Amino acid sequence: MSLLKTLSGKYLRFKLGLTPQQNLFYGFLSYVLIGAILLSLPWLQKSTVPLLDNLYIATSFFIFYTSIIALGTFILTFSEDFKFKNILFEVSSASGTVGLSTGIT
Repeated sequence: MSLLKTLSGKYLRFKLGLTPQQNLFYGFLSYVLIGAILLSLPWLQKSTVPLLDNLYIATSFFIFYTSIIALGTFILTFSEDFKFKNILFEVSSASGTVGLSTGIT
């Protein structure tokens, strides 16, 4: 089982025993597959679209959305003097139009 040392010195065990790289990969895979399945629902299409095309659209959307969040966080990390996690939360909240804030904006 993989272990990750937290800032408090305690170890965090992942429930499935996966490494952080495997968690990232399976998270990406699950988002893309769920997106492709949702795009394949019959009441969301006017004509039949192959599953491979829906998989391509879901993958493209996920990569685009993730790159926008990464770029925004990267730019604000150098221009603002706040913690990385607060900047990441603000960018994610703003791009998802959630309206939540940690108070830095």
